[in-house]
Amino acid sequence: MRHALLYPNRHNRGAFTLVELVLNLALITLLMGAMGSTLLIATHGISQSDSPVQQTAAAHGVLERLAVDLHTAIAIPMRAAHDVRFTVFDRDNDGNSETIEYSWSGSPGDPLTRTFNNDPAVVMADNVHEFDLRYGLRDTSHEQSATQVTVGAEQTIASFDSWTGLLSILDDYDVTPAKLVSTSFDISPPINATELELTQAVIMLGRKGIPGGNDGYSIAVHPNLLAGGKDQPAPTPIGSPVLFSSSSIPSSYQYTPIPMNGITITDLSQSRYWLVLRGTTGSSVFAQGAYNLLGFPNGVTLRWSKNGAVSWEPLLESLLVRDLRFSLYGKYKTNTIQRLTIIRSNLIQVDMVLRIGAEPHSRGQTSVQILNEPLVNSQMLEETS
Repeated sequence: MRHALLYPNRHNRGAFTLVELVLNLALITLLMGAMGSTLLIATHGISQSDSPVQQTAAAHGVLERLAVDLHTAIAIPMRAAHDVRFTVFDRDNDGNSETIEYSWSGSPGDPLTRTFNNDPAVVMADNVHEFDLRYGLRDTSHEQSATQVTVGAEQTIASFDSWTGLLSILDDYDVTPAKLVSTSFDISPPINATELELTQAVIMLGRKGIPGGNDGYSIAVHPNLLAGGKDQPAPTPIGSPVLFSSSSIPSSYQYTPIPMNGITITDLSQSRYWLVLRGTTGSSVFAQGAYNLLGFPNGVTLRWSKNGAVSWEPLLESLLVRDLRFSLYGKYKTNTIQRLTIIRSNLIQVDMVLRIGAEPHSRGQTSVQILNEPLVNSQMLEETS
């Protein structure tokens, strides 16, 4: 029994001795210090908001947003190195497409902003030192033919004043509702001409009776009609006759301009036409012609009617050459066939670089494929045939 009291069983004791407690506390203190140091080191290892790692991550986030927006662009109205404006399909369910713009001033330190339609600009990144956009284009070309209509300068279509070297004998021709005066004229259209627009006739006219009379007259263009072996005006004019008053006619013979109001001859396969003067009311105007036994044909011929265009004189072939004193002006329209080469440029890719902060390594970069490949440029090259 004494032996048991002096040497108790150590496996049955339930508490630390003082020495053990002091040693454990020392060990715990050392362990806590080591853990604190570890946490301090780990805390310093975490990137700060202005560190290159954090700035690079932020740059990639902004570029990802821009890439998502650009991917579905349907139009690019403006593209530059530091600024891009584009259109996407409706995103707010108002039935209208949306306009988005990313913009940087180009000055280091200024922000990169994003504008949606007419909303205020939102800052996507501060302290931007680089924002560059490069646009990849696909050029395609195809050829087609087109017809170009050209209106020529005003030119003299036909005219007569007198025969060179011969003394002309002048004659008067009344212009009334029943008495008509006409002159033929021949046309010589240029190659590829499609129509002749008459601009004005200048005729030697004079007025009889009371000056300032309000008698009415007309001038019209008629196709040629071969009747009885002789050329004469066809019954139906081309277009509407041009009306004018005797008050615009001088009291003595003068070359008097009469606008033709765009009367157009479209059948250029027929070479001969007629100008026809007639009265609509009254009888105070007369036209002057010339004739000569030795006169030679010059592409114009004077004929007149005394019965309202039922018949035209002279009825028989005359040895005299008679011409109305006049000039006729007009413009030819021509068609030119052109071969066109159309070159179209479509946007297919945008390469993007964004650097936040001055650190050269804090840059993000990526590329985006443009789904709809919007047209950004179209050039037409012409080659006339």
